[in-house]
Amino acid sequence: IEVLRGSASMLYGRGSTGGIINQASKQPFLATQHEVEATVGTDNYLRLTGDFNIKTADDAALRINVMKTDADSFRNGPETHRQGVAPTFSWGIGTANEFSLGYYHLDYDDVPDYGFRWLNGRPVDAAVDRWYGTQSDYQRDQADYVVASHTHRFENGGELKTAIRDGYYKRDLWATTAGLTGVTSTNDITDSSTISRGNQTRAAQDHHTFIQTDYSGKANWFGLQHDLLAGAEVAQERTTTYTYSGTPAKSTTTWGNTGGTAALTDTRVKNWGASFHSTTTGLYAQDTMHLTSQWKLLTGLRHD
Repeated sequence: IEVLRGSASMLYGRGSTGGIINQASKQPFLATQHEVEATVGTDNYLRLTGDFNIKTADDAALRINVMKTDADSFRNGPETHRQGVAPTFSWGIGTANEFSLGYYHLDYDDVPDYGFRWLNGRPVDAAVDRWYGTQSDYQRDQADYVVASHTHRFENGGELKTAIRDGYYKRDLWATTAGLTGVTSTNDITDSSTISRGNQTRAAQDHHTFIQTDYSGKANWFGLQHDLLAGAEVAQERTTTYTYSGTPAKSTTTWGNTGGTAALTDTRVKNWGASFHSTTTGLYAQDTMHLTSQWKLLTGLRHD
């Protein structure tokens, strides 16, 4: 994971004026090597990961990453259950034409923690370890996408890479909002103080497709070394949001009665909310000139 601070729009386009988090997927390499890791922590935290790389031919390899994470919370009630798998097969590794095909799957089945409402414009410190949700609460999210890429390496050291990524993403949330009622100061809180509970419930589905091709290379012009980058991008983004009607009301509880209460009968009806569809094209080029061993001049232009 790369965290880039500051404006990065020249490279990554719209939406990256303040910075960007770039996830670089693990790629197959020409060796057979495996790694398994377990992490154990407080609140029943257990995370297992496996990274398996298998050399299948002189220029081909398969890499599979798997993950399973389970955890409770220091607040009695919320839970985390997440699992994922990401296989990638590459052939022509290190040759003039390299191909790669990968798949990524991740899903959540959590009991969400929506926090505790402020009182008089400030957080309620005494509620830091308290959860007033119900056994009906859930967060079920899923991500699936496929990536196919081709890299052509020129004899002069330049590379032309083209990648296609197509992904489907689902989100579904039913969480509890909780806060004090009838109390004007934290000094007045007792075990019998009333806690009102509301609902946060929403869902969405996304289908995004991206095609990107770019050339990177080096050149010597006018006695200076230049690092060149130029490319194009096309994106199709489709999102549908949903709302729920008929959500059952959650009864009040008391400050001293924490933890999940009984599950509610789910009488909700899922309704279409809104749809969004955009097509974006981008063109970009940049040149990094090596003026001295300490100074470089970067010039570039991007249009979306």
